[in-house]
Amino acid sequence: MLHLSRLIGRPVRDSGADAIGAIDDLIVAVGTSHPPVTGLVVRTGRRRIYLPWSSVERLDASGVRLSTERIDIARFTKRKDEAIHQAQG
Repeated sequence: MLHLSRLIGRPVRDSGADAIGAIDDLIVAVGTSHPPVTGLVVRTGRRRIYLPWSSVERLDASGVRLSTERIDIARFTKRKDEAIHQAQG
């Protein structure tokens, strides 16, 4: 079983396996009993960016592998229908 709290800090790699940052948070759509993950917040140095779930090829204990070579590097802002997973440390 993969616990979400253990993913925080794991590397995010592009489609060529180069690390681009680390998982900072998971974003879920609220309103259902089993909210789907809609994206990731990735820390790239001092910036936090949002990556949509559609960009994720694989997520496992080693981190994230992206299916895309292009990402939007705009700063992350939470939308009204999303919740941020808060890892308990």
